[in-house]
Amino acid sequence: MRHEFGKYVAAELGPGATFVPCDVNQEPQVAAVVDLAVAKHGRLDIMYNNADICGPMTFAVTYVDLTEFDRVMAVNVWSVVLGIKHAVRVMVPRRAGSILYTTSITGLVSRLAPLTYSPSKAAVAAAVRLSAAELSNHGIRVNCISPVGLSTLRDQSDQRNLPGHGRAAGGGDDRAVLGGVGREEVRGGRRGEGGDVLGFG
Repeated sequence: MRHEFGKYVAAELGPGATFVPCDVNQEPQVAAVVDLAVAKHGRLDIMYNNADICGPMTFAVTYVDLTEFDRVMAVNVWSVVLGIKHAVRVMVPRRAGSILYTTSITGLVSRLAPLTYSPSKAAVAAAVRLSAAELSNHGIRVNCISPVGLSTLRDQSDQRNLPGHGRAAGGGDDRAVLGGVGREEVRGGRRGEGGDVLGFG
């Protein structure tokens, strides 16, 4: 966990922001974050479940490490379940709130990500559909954002371990082309940046 970076971002956002270290697959810590938000602001309007890890860049089923598979599922899926569980705890009485998830196109399309990662994103999408249907009766909206590949510090590190990945056509660098796959807003087939999906939530 990058504590110093978290503190830096909170400082940049101003006095209304608070950095709280949280292991998102530990229920007491997730519950404590929700309780802190309510204590500080009087209510919880939005819960954004965005934490994830990728695991080893292994695509072949025969080489999957089940320990790593469990670790990725714990962070990527348990965190979603715990996040919604404790957000709903304080949103339902108010009959208002919005819960957001980051999923990925890799949960729908084969061979874009390792076997440790893609199933976790498919599970998140299923959780969105189920919880959205249930919570609509309580005035709570549940949605997900499912981008194609976005260039992140983690992703750039992962891509360097894959021959032929992370290189744009004609030489380029880590801003890889996507072969025309992606939103119209992502021009030139380049790898997406965080700003390309900013505001879709």
